[in-house]
Amino acid sequence: MFINRKNFGALLGALVAAMGMFPSFVLAGGVNNVTVIETTIYMGSTRTGALVKFSPASPGLEGCSYAGGNYVFIDYAAQVTPNGRDLYATVLAAYLAGRTIGIGTSGCTAEGFPIVYGINVFL
Repeated sequence: MFINRKNFGALLGALVAAMGMFPSFVLAGGVNNVTVIETTIYMGSTRTGALVKFSPASPGLEGCSYAGGNYVFIDYAAQVTPNGRDLYATVLAAYLAGRTIGIGTSGCTAEGFPIVYGINVFL
């Protein structure tokens, strides 16, 4: 199916509705009710994933060395479920739908950013 402006809204609405069919979960570590501001995709030999900037910041998030608290990293190479690409797709869908999210984090990258393990979309 080709996605154009006419059917993009319907597709996005169906995706957001589908996300609402799953119960919200409580995130053990991370932040809640944040808005995604920007994302940067890294597809290189050093690291593959997405750096996500959000607001409001949560300084000292996960105790990582990046103290700003407004960036997290979604690792595409992590062998976990849900995988990094699914997590990023959820972040992007929430961003396009104008929804706030919760970001579950566990551990830190070598660069000091918290690592994402889950996304909760608030409907």
